[in-house]
Amino acid sequence: MSIKQFARAIAPAGQRYSDDDASCSAEGISPGVCALASLARPSSTKAFSAMGGADCNKKESRDRLERALIAEIESALAGNHTGIDEKRLRQLEEELRPIYTTLPAKDADGEEGGLGYAAAKYLLHQHFLRQHAWYVRGLNPAGDGRKPPDDKEALRSRVAGHLLEVMEGKAPNGLDLKMLAVFVATLEHLIHGDQRERLKQAWLIHGLKPDDATSPEGLVTVLEVFMAHYVYVSQKNDSGYALTSEKAAEEVKTISRIYGGWPQIQDFIQKQVAIHQKKRVSFDDAANAADAVLLVFQEVSGSMCHDMEKRFNLYLEGKRAALN
Repeated sequence: MSIKQFARAIAPAGQRYSDDDASCSAEGISPGVCALASLARPSSTKAFSAMGGADCNKKESRDRLERALIAEIESALAGNHTGIDEKRLRQLEEELRPIYTTLPAKDADGEEGGLGYAAAKYLLHQHFLRQHAWYVRGLNPAGDGRKPPDDKEALRSRVAGHLLEVMEGKAPNGLDLKMLAVFVATLEHLIHGDQRERLKQAWLIHGLKPDDATSPEGLVTVLEVFMAHYVYVSQKNDSGYALTSEKAAEEVKTISRIYGGWPQIQDFIQKQVAIHQKKRVSFDDAANAADAVLLVFQEVSGSMCHDMEKRFNLYLEGKRAALN
């Protein structure tokens, strides 16, 4: 099956992909990011992008997310996704190739095929772990350790696995390198878009409108709220947005007390803000700074995990020595 045939196969005739709306399209927000944001934001909240919509039940949320994910994949496979370009797809194919060539391919009707579901899941888990230090829920072969706290977060946690199931179910010969690259690029787009919506919420609770500018000091507090919430929810079961300034301040205080890497994050926030050398900074400035700080967070987080592993191994060696 060709890429274009695959794209047509996963898109039901006449299907609408997003209930939401003109507001998302007007802001250049893709259907998948729009649906994920609405799941993370309680419907009673005044949304930064007017994406909350009416309160919907579990089935409506699931159906809407399904349509949005199909739209994302269809657009990416057709080569007209505004957030994914051919250069990035070629780069991803080269990144995936070393592991891809070591895994068993499906053999459909005596012809060489791509990877089956289990092999593809293993490859993608390894890719995100090695390239980004991400444990993506729904891709870890060992399963996900924590149960989502509610139906909406359960839907969000299923995005990666559901994307893979949709693609695998429509590719009887297996998922080839091109399709896997499209999967990775699509998921990266969704994750990055969701992070940007979180930053918008941190901007909003400081009383800033989309087109407002803030001082360098104001940008520091916005980024601290954004990063504190990012770290905070990674330690818990939920991933809703920081909805009030009071809750945000509480999260910053909590993370500064319990997270060993927080001083490094704060230091890099200060450095990123200093780079702009402006008296007033825009939301786009904040978004660029947040992207850079997130890269540092990944490095800090990976380093801390490595240090914890070393300490644990030393502890085990000490216990074994004491027993001998």
